[in-house]
Amino acid sequence: MCDVARPLNVFGRVFNAGYRRLAAGTLVPNTAEDQRGFVSALFASLAPISARIRP
Repeated sequence: MCDVARPLNVFGRVFNAGYRRLAAGTLVPNTAEDQRGFVSALFASLAPISARIRP
């Protein structure tokens, strides 16, 4: 995937900013040095709780 900066209207800039935040939030670390995105970190902390709740 490649993101090329180009002139966009207001809707395009808002959409692109939201997409960038979503992509940054879903980062999954491949090695111990890699950062984890906030959505991935939230899921990692909630997954064990969810597993205990489900039958």
